[in-house]
Amino acid sequence: MKSKVTNSKIPTKFEWGILVFLFAFLFVNFLFPDIILTTNHSISFYDLLSKNDLIHFYSENYIINGPLGTTYMTYDFPIFAIMGLWNIPLLLLQKIFGIVWYNNLISILYAKSILILFAILSLWIMKKILVLLNKTQEDIKWYKFLFVSSPIFLMVLGLFGGYDIISIFFSLVGIYYYLQDKDKQFVLFFALAISLKLFALVLFIPLLLLKYKKISKILLYGFLSLSVLIFAKLVYMNAPMYQKSLNAFNDGMMTYLMTNNFAGSFSTVSIFFIIYTLICILCYFKEYKGKETLEKYTMYIGLVVMGSFCTFVTIHPQWFILVLPYLTYFLINNKKLKYHNLLVEMGYVSSMLAILVIHYTWVFCPTLLNRMLLNKLFPLNEIPTHMPLVARFNEFLPIISGVAIACFLVFLYLNYPDFQKKEIKQKFSRSLLWIRMGIILIPTLLMIIGYFR
Repeated sequence: MKSKVTNSKIPTKFEWGILVFLFAFLFVNFLFPDIILTTNHSISFYDLLSKNDLIHFYSENYIINGPLGTTYMTYDFPIFAIMGLWNIPLLLLQKIFGIVWYNNLISILYAKSILILFAILSLWIMKKILVLLNKTQEDIKWYKFLFVSSPIFLMVLGLFGGYDIISIFFSLVGIYYYLQDKDKQFVLFFALAISLKLFALVLFIPLLLLKYKKISKILLYGFLSLSVLIFAKLVYMNAPMYQKSLNAFNDGMMTYLMTNNFAGSFSTVSIFFIIYTLICILCYFKEYKGKETLEKYTMYIGLVVMGSFCTFVTIHPQWFILVLPYLTYFLINNKKLKYHNLLVEMGYVSSMLAILVIHYTWVFCPTLLNRMLLNKLFPLNEIPTHMPLVARFNEFLPIISGVAIACFLVFLYLNYPDFQKKEIKQKFSRSLLWIRMGIILIPTLLMIIGYFR
C-alpha cells in the first residue's frame, strides 16, 4: 500500500516540514562573510545619509585591516539603499545601544532574513507569471516546492546568504510586465535589476531582440535599461575611492568571463560569448507573433542565457541562483517528461555543486560556521579553513564539468519549445525529490565534520 506522500498530487505538509527544517538548520548555522560586509555597507549608507555626507560613502568603507579585514565596495549604491532600508533597526541598535551587530547572532539572522523576504516576493511574482502562462494551481504548488527544495536555493540562501535573489525579483517583475506588453514597466524593473547586478542586462538584451525589431526602439530601450545604473555612476563619479573600489571588481569580472575558452585565430575565444551572441542573433531574426511568441520563448531564453552563464563562466557559488527560476519552470512545464527532466536537472545541479565545492575550497569550508549557532554552542579558537578529502577530487574536475555541460545541453534539448514530446504523461518521482533535496547535505556534513575535527 502506497503512503499518503507517494499518492499526493502536490507536495505534502510533511515534505514542506522537512524542507523548512533543513533550510532553517542551514540558515542559522552557516554564513559567508559577503553578506556581513554588504549589510555593514548598507548600514553605513543610511548612517552617512543622516549626516548629509553620502559623498564619502565609498571612502568611508574602504578599510585596510579593519575588524572585518580589508573591505571595499564593489557595487553601485542602489543595492545598499535597498538593503539599508531593511537594516535601519541594526543602525539604531548600533547608535543607541552601541551593539556591534555582526557579533550578535540575532542581528545576523535578522540581516540575513531580507533574503527570505525577497525569495517570498520572487515566488509571489512567479505565481503571477505562471498564471499568465496558463499553469494550474497544482503546477504553481509544485513550482514553489521545487524552487525552495533545489540544492541551488539551499546552498545560496541557506549556506551563503547570497543576495542575488534581490535582483532576480526585479528581473522577474520585468518579465511579468514583458509578457503583458507593458513596455514602460518592463524597462523600468529591468533598469532597477541592472543597477543592482549587471547580470540582469544579459537577460534583458535577448528579450528585447525577440520582441522589438526596430533598431531605434532597441537602442532607446537599451539606453533606458541602463539609466538607473548611469545615474548611480554619475552621482559618485568623482567621489573619493569610488573608481578604485569598482575597478577591482570589474577587472576580476572580465577574468571570470574569459576563463572558459578555446583558441581562436588571434586570441582565446569565450565560449559563453559565442553562445550569447548566437542567442541574441536568433532572437532578433525570430518572427514575432505577439503573445504566442512571448509565452513560447520567454522562459526558455532565460534558461539558455542564465544557464549558459552559470555553466560556461567561472561563477561564484552565489551566482548559481540566477538560473534557478527558469530551471524550475521547465520541471513543471514539460508534463510529459517530468521524470526525465528531474533526473537530468539533478545531474546538472549536483555536478555543478561538486565543481563549486572542489574549486572553491576556501569558500566551502568550516569557516562558514563562524559567528553562527553551532559556533556559539561549540566555540573554537581557530576554525579549520579546509574540508577533509575535497582536495583529492580536484583531478576529476574535467570529468565532472563534462557531465554538467552534457546534462545542461540535454535539458535544453528536452525543453526546446518546438520539441515533439512523448504522449505518456509522467509523475514526479518522490524518491528522486528526496535525493535531490538531500544533495546539499554532502558539503554541509563535510563542513561540520571538518569543524569538529
